[in-house]
Amino acid sequence: MPMARWVGRLGCLLLVAGCATWAWVAALQGPVDAAATRGSDSENCRIELELYVIDLRLAPLLLAVAGVGLLLAPRVRSFGIGSAVMAGAAVTAEAVTAALEAVGAPPFITSAALLVALVVVVRVGRRWSGPDVVVARRLTVAVGLVLLCSPFPMEVYLDFDAAILEGLPSGYLVSVRVLQGLMLAAGAACLLLGAKRLTVLHAVAAVAGGLGLFFAAVEADVWWQLASLCAVVALVTAAAVAGEGSRPRRVAAAAILSGLLYLPFFWVCLLFQFGLGAVPLELNGGHIDYDGLPVFLSGPLSAVIVVAFVMWGAGWFEPPEADRSPSTSPAPDHVEA
Repeated sequence: MPMARWVGRLGCLLLVAGCATWAWVAALQGPVDAAATRGSDSENCRIELELYVIDLRLAPLLLAVAGVGLLLAPRVRSFGIGSAVMAGAAVTAEAVTAALEAVGAPPFITSAALLVALVVVVRVGRRWSGPDVVVARRLTVAVGLVLLCSPFPMEVYLDFDAAILEGLPSGYLVSVRVLQGLMLAAGAACLLLGAKRLTVLHAVAAVAGGLGLFFAAVEADVWWQLASLCAVVALVTAAAVAGEGSRPRRVAAAAILSGLLYLPFFWVCLLFQFGLGAVPLELNGGHIDYDGLPVFLSGPLSAVIVVAFVMWGAGWFEPPEADRSPSTSPAPDHVEA
């Protein structure tokens, strides 16, 4: 089966899953507020949990926007156009959900409207048709890298005393894990589907991503957790660059630089997104206070440096190769390295 069909099917799955899980998370705010109020005498605790539930809604929106990108990948003629349409989809998603939330629409109605709006974005984006095998692969890989860098900040949503966590509705805890799992699984699938060729690094990176999330969830020294995260980023970068058929030295250089610089860049993104994260919070009825800050956008923003090193290591900045020719398939058949 052509890879274009698999990329499109994954895009449909993410688009629907993102819209559905948005309704799930939005419906949790009331029960979480009530449970937090009962479980703690501190008003700050309730406000902080409310902020996290609102910030958590960005995770389903990211999944939906990633679905838009994958639906466009086999048809879009340039990486820039694909990125621009995805940015437009992100703005559209936030505007639609915030507007309907403001008028008190039920979550399932807002979710359905979100799905319709993003389908329209896909239809408009496909007007710039001109399928290109290289563009399709690169856009698919870039989407996968963003998804793989996004689940780890969500651990903060579970960073509460045991007594409070036990009193929260199970759907809150489950939703965080489900969203993290969807991002990791979809990101790994994108990395595999977008590869020009498959190598053993792809399998290692996919396993490392899951293990990294597991170790992030257990009680451990924070520096060990951060070191594990940087190692996962390095492996993912190496797999993406190796999938383009780059030389081993370039694969190693991109992986090492990405792993070393990811953490400082992540901290910069964390500071930067406090202001940026205030926008969706305000639009959805929340606000940044001294007791809590949004964290989710630091994941997608930090993926920029990973994508940049993959672009350099895989030679995306260099003149097009001979295999760059129009095609309706996003990638040739995979071959073992």
